[in-house]
Amino acid sequence: MLHLRARKGYVLMERAASAAALGSILIPEAYRHRMQEGLAVAVGPDVRDVQPGQRVLVDRWLGTEFVLSGRTFCAVEERHVFGVFDEVSGT
Repeated sequence: MLHLRARKGYVLMERAASAAALGSILIPEAYRHRMQEGLAVAVGPDVRDVQPGQRVLVDRWLGTEFVLSGRTFCAVEERHVFGVFDEVSGT
């Protein structure tokens, strides 16, 4: 089994399937092709606002994509993470 560590200010994430709505955020049609949700699987030691296991929102075209053990991952700098989803219980 491999253990993957992120370096410096990078977030390693596994990309999620595209969607018209990410969580409770509705993405306008004009921008839908640009935004991508993913799951942070590892964060570098200089990353301050993202933790492994959190869902993040990034620009689809940023970062470096790679395949490891048949799964597609993407490495992005923390500054390219537009948002982190928080779990909210019943409203």
